[in-house]
Amino acid sequence: MKKKILVVEDDQSFRDALSAILMKDYSVTTAENGKSAKSILSIQDFDLVISDIQMPFFTGVDLLEWVKQNKPCPFILMTGFSHLLEMQRAHAIGVDDFLSKPFTDKELKEKIQKILGDLTSQVQPKAEAKQEDTEFFKVHIEDFVSQKETSSAVYIRLNEDKYVKIAHKGGKIPEEKIGLFKEKGIEFLYIRKEDFSSLVGLSVQLTKALA
Repeated sequence: MKKKILVVEDDQSFRDALSAILMKDYSVTTAENGKSAKSILSIQDFDLVISDIQMPFFTGVDLLEWVKQNKPCPFILMTGFSHLLEMQRAHAIGVDDFLSKPFTDKELKEKIQKILGDLTSQVQPKAEAKQEDTEFFKVHIEDFVSQKETSSAVYIRLNEDKYVKIAHKGGKIPEEKIGLFKEKGIEFLYIRKEDFSSLVGLSVQLTKALA
């Protein structure tokens, strides 16, 4: 029997696209906002909820809180650059994972597989998260201002054991978003250790160009 996923997204075209991607492997139900999702969850059980974070009537974080209290099941939040405070609240409530927009089909399926397909990955989440903490280097946020595109994936640190991807390799972090992070007191962003050498090489090239 296919596992059941509830997709909650107020953008119909994006909602339909997600549903089309998942329908081959899962039984998919959709809701146009958190309020509709709450009504559906009141009468049906699901193996996973995937929800946008910013929606009318009832936000994704509000829905997460309701689910954890009333119909506990795994929960993935789809997030954007400007949702740092909501992400921190969601992490405190107990969200199982984040998907930073834009994301690929592969990333979506890997997140779901991790939660629904590989139960051993959930046995010691804190221990794994602590190990993950050793896999990142912090880079001052100012180093990303002048980059036309990122030389590696970039992450933000929610707390000592949780990192969320905010930019893909070859992407661009808009200056207004960097300004928003700085206003919220964020001084550092993070990259994986294996990508650190490429960032150092880019910094050297920028320094030579300025000279």
